[in-house]
Amino acid sequence: WCIFMPKIVTKGVGLMQRKVVVFNLEEDPEAFMPGGEIDAWFRKQQTADEWRHANAEHCRAVLAKAYAKMDAAWFCRNAPNQVEAIRVDMARHPQGFVTAYFGEDHAYAIMQKWLNAYDLLDRERAKPEAELSRMLDLAEELGVLRERLYWRAGVDPDTRERREVLAIREKAATFHRRAGGEANSASAQTRRALALRLARDIVATRTKHVRKRQLASAVLAAWPGERPKLGTVRNYLADFVAKAS
Repeated sequence: WCIFMPKIVTKGVGLMQRKVVVFNLEEDPEAFMPGGEIDAWFRKQQTADEWRHANAEHCRAVLAKAYAKMDAAWFCRNAPNQVEAIRVDMARHPQGFVTAYFGEDHAYAIMQKWLNAYDLLDRERAKPEAELSRMLDLAEELGVLRERLYWRAGVDPDTRERREVLAIREKAATFHRRAGGEANSASAQTRRALALRLARDIVATRTKHVRKRQLASAVLAAWPGERPKLGTVRNYLADFVAKAS
């Protein structure tokens, strides 16, 4: 194992964090030749088919535990005489009860939908004359469900909260920051208009040129209610003074 072999590194922060493979072709070009060390390393990695198969087996193992948690009586709260019949149906087709029992946003429900789509795709591919459009639709659905599982049911390792919850919370926080910024901007415009009006009244009563600091102090003295800082008033009057001078 040479020191120039590819490395798996983590890039990005927060919700943009991901793992990538990095390598340098110039460090050891022979390692990248067919049969070289890096070529052999990549050949050991899972193919897309191998990953999907492994994920399907993982889903089956997890869902087997989910099936065991489901209670037929829960479905028959208003019809207790149907419990035995539902129990028989659940034993035959437990996958049909997962979403109703756990809810469509639960990881079990999303995993069940992914596994259903995977099995359909597997059967379609096995046909002598597989329908390409059907396989593309199922492949797209697998990708959508995988992302949904990552965001809706996946847990951020740093905060131990669901990723989708964090994203939605940040969206709300962004709206609040913008609303606060707009409110502050509107308030600043109102205060600036007041400063300019007071400055015009003061200049109109003076016969001599008023310096910037003197004018700002006079405006501050005439300011009604809670007064801003002197530096803030000077900023409000910067354009006014420039025109008046």
